Amino acid sequence: TAALWDNKAQKRAQIVDELLWGHVRKFYFDYNFEDEKRGLTWSLAGFYPMWVGMVDDKKAKELVKQLGKFEKDGGLSTTSRPMINLSLLFGSVKTQWAYPNGWAPLQWIVIKGLERYGYTEDANRLAKKWLKTCTDWYATHGVLLEKYNVVTPTREPIKGVYPSQTGFGWTNGIYVALARDYA
Repeated sequence: TAALWDNKAQKRAQIVDELLWGHVRKFYFDYNFEDEKRGLTWSLAGFYPMWVGMVDDKKAKELVKQLGKFEKDGGLSTTSRPMINLSLLFGSVKTQWAYPNGWAPLQWIVIKGLERYGYTEDANRLAKKWLKTCTDWYATHGVLLEKYNVVTPTREPIKGVYPSQTGFGWTNGIYVALARDYA
């Protein structure tokens, strides 16, 4: 039974690499199955394969090289930068998981992926940035948020498709877990 599941995992990793890995940009990108094309947006979602341990050391090294696209004063931005100001084209456009915001689950995924592959200094640095952002916001405002503006941590996050939530479960839980491991 174990061999069956190992084979399925290897096949899944092969398909992920075929569809999502950008050989020129050396990163995983979303895939539009209807258009059968890889996306263009640099997103922290590209670190999921590293988090689950399905990349080899060479790809892990390439992923780590891309951290600079996301790393900001307050942690990791969900996307590398705004690709285009869509509000100029379409009027008011609300984004959710977008620059300059950072979200706790994606901080966790990247930090734990880095740890898995031995990039402990990077994991430590990023965890401390995120913890500082959350701690400083809490010290000033008395709440933890669902998401943070990681580019300018003292400013409110960019509004999304609904109002920013306070006391959010994943932020609270990830804060506690990172504080336990990195504070």
